[in-house]
Amino acid sequence: MPNIKRLIHIFIIINVILIILFVLILLNNHLNNNSIINSIFNKKYNLTNDIIRPDIILNDSDITIYIYEEYQEPGYKALDNIDGDITNKVKIDSNVNNKQPGTYTITYSVTDSSGNKTESIRHVTVKEIIHNYTYSSTKTNNKEVKELINDLNNYLKHYDLSVGYLNLNNNFTYLYNANKEYFGASLIKTLDAMYIYENKMTDPETLKNVKKAISVSDNNAHAYLVDKIGFNNLKEYAKYLGAPLTTCNSRHFCNTTVKAQLSYLTHLYNLKTTLPNGEELTSYFLNDYGNYLNLEDTSFFHKYGDSDEYYHDVGLANTDNPYIIVILTKEKLNKDINYRTVINNISLKIANLNNLVINL
Repeated sequence: MPNIKRLIHIFIIINVILIILFVLILLNNHLNNNSIINSIFNKKYNLTNDIIRPDIILNDSDITIYIYEEYQEPGYKALDNIDGDITNKVKIDSNVNNKQPGTYTITYSVTDSSGNKTESIRHVTVKEIIHNYTYSSTKTNNKEVKELINDLNNYLKHYDLSVGYLNLNNNFTYLYNANKEYFGASLIKTLDAMYIYENKMTDPETLKNVKKAISVSDNNAHAYLVDKIGFNNLKEYAKYLGAPLTTCNSRHFCNTTVKAQLSYLTHLYNLKTTLPNGEELTSYFLNDYGNYLNLEDTSFFHKYGDSDEYYHDVGLANTDNPYIIVILTKEKLNKDINYRTVINNISLKIANLNNLVINL
């Protein structure tokens, strides 16, 4: 009997030892597995060792645009040594004001999963287009020029109109009633077209409406473009060109003057050569639709305005010695004259004047 009890005690002791050993083995395996898991986790995410900041790569670090030109983001990318491509986490802070010349900054920032943050800066310069709007005097000692100007003045005094002429090579200017206001009617569509092209709003539907507004003076196209631009933006644009819009009606047609039209057309002439698609813009103005400026040997990029008693025709002479002509009239309903003939006669007299002032 005592031997049996002893054997039982030995069996119990052995089992206790085995249980302890089993528990120790399990505990050791658990600790090893955690170590492996932690090692894999840390290796994958490098939480304890990742001190490397991500990179932000900017396409074209510095950008130059012209006033009122819409800023187009050239693109960027953010890459991290652990997280990979994190471009979608980039935050952008910009103070660019395309209505005011100056140098502005766009700050791009991104933070990786380890908390490492990077910032990169793009400089955006907004430049003012230099306009050649300084009008010279009509005073001259050239006898032929003086005689032609006297003849022009005598012709114009019989009509209710205003006239402006500007030679684009030497700035020689002729002005007649240049500050008198007229209802400009469709002349405002020139502003529509220039704004669209300068701000690169050149989607197919918008361009279709620009062409219709200029080449056939479509009023629905004007309404579409004003809605696209925003009338307040259009007014700011006119102010920038030195000729603010005044007395506008609910359909966004406004009063104008000879000096205002000279400013707009000078800008159009500049855009013809400075914009990549400037030739396309001005091509819409080269048409015969309501064009009474055209002469036998000279065609004009033009825009007319037509409303009730008013008829206007303004344009750029398509010649090697380019000039601007502005004719604003309030003679459309006058049955004693043919306003179309009057406009064409003035165009011929201005062309003769332009030929004389080439060498002044």
